[in-house]
Amino acid sequence: MQRDDHSITPSVSDSGVTTAPTLTAEEEIRELRDEVQRLRSLLHENGEMKDRADWPQSIEYHQQPYAGARLTGTIANMRVGLLNMSTKSAQGRPSNEYQILRLKKELPNRSHIGAIATNLIKLDNEKYSNEVVALDAKWGIGEVSQIDGYTAISNTPNLDKEKAYAFRLQASSTGKMFSNALSYTEIGEDFNPEMGFLKRSGGYRKWSGRIFTRLRPDNNLGVLEIRPHVNYDGYWKLNGFHQTGKLHVDNHLEFRSGYEIHTGINFTKEVLIEDFDIFPSKSIVVPKSTYDHMEAHLYYPSPPPSKISFSVMNYIGGFFGGDRISSSPRLKIRFGDKFNSEISYNYNNVNLPGGNFITYLSRSRLTYSFCLLYTSPSPRDRG
Repeated sequence: MQRDDHSITPSVSDSGVTTAPTLTAEEEIRELRDEVQRLRSLLHENGEMKDRADWPQSIEYHQQPYAGARLTGTIANMRVGLLNMSTKSAQGRPSNEYQILRLKKELPNRSHIGAIATNLIKLDNEKYSNEVVALDAKWGIGEVSQIDGYTAISNTPNLDKEKAYAFRLQASSTGKMFSNALSYTEIGEDFNPEMGFLKRSGGYRKWSGRIFTRLRPDNNLGVLEIRPHVNYDGYWKLNGFHQTGKLHVDNHLEFRSGYEIHTGINFTKEVLIEDFDIFPSKSIVVPKSTYDHMEAHLYYPSPPPSKISFSVMNYIGGFFGGDRISSSPRLKIRFGDKFNSEISYNYNNVNLPGGNFITYLSRSRLTYSFCLLYTSPSPRDRG
């Protein structure tokens, strides 16, 4: 079953369905191109290179909304959102119809229950319809704790309904001096939300945990807060095969001046089940194997309220059987509320058993905001 990677993806917010486009389709495509470049740079920064071949190399303009309707409101103290949108066929791509229903009921003590249903209909194929139904809920416990989660099923032609499921359960607690969480996620092999996206296909189980503390010691060294913390994210195949793991041990040191220093270490595990062509132009291939590494994580941000702010993220350590030095400096300049600029640069120096390579990615952004006012002349001024 070939899934549609070019389908338009409406979004849903807590207040209901919010996807009535405010930008033209061409503007949205331009923004998506920028997002692809940003995500590619994040792949270099985080070392998650194994899935890079699955990322789109370009975004093509295939479909454009030509008719739609949206309805939002409140019924019996329940928020309701409805959306129906149709796209016309273009360049050989079929015309589709998208339908969304979102319900959410707020409850006392930060709790809620909700439901969402989506339906993608390919108008050129009477037998094709991708349907997803999901329930979500959050239960606030006391003033600092909560349990939240969701469960979902999908229905797609030629995919096994018994394997088309997903669910997540999380328990968390957040106070002034701590923020802890533990969650479990499971995605079925044939779960297929075509109006959304999946981080990984083929089904997986994921465990995540976080212990985050905030300490404000009395001192004469200018230290405002110390934030030691530990995070873990691990992915397993549905058959129990452990494919990815990352243990992040870090401490944030914040000074009264607003400057910060983040010093951490990452313990990573990546298992490649097939050879990965990481740098095609030099024919550098990472062979399938298990890669366990450590890397230093160093981050320095200057105070953000300043007119000129600077930050740099660095990773130094093991990488797919070799080593990597990665640095991502960023400079922001702000003049009042109208003019903002940002310049960033990503540098990666990778040494692998199969060869070495260096990558660069630079980006700049200038933003100027202004407002035009028009005052209609009064009848007296018209004479």
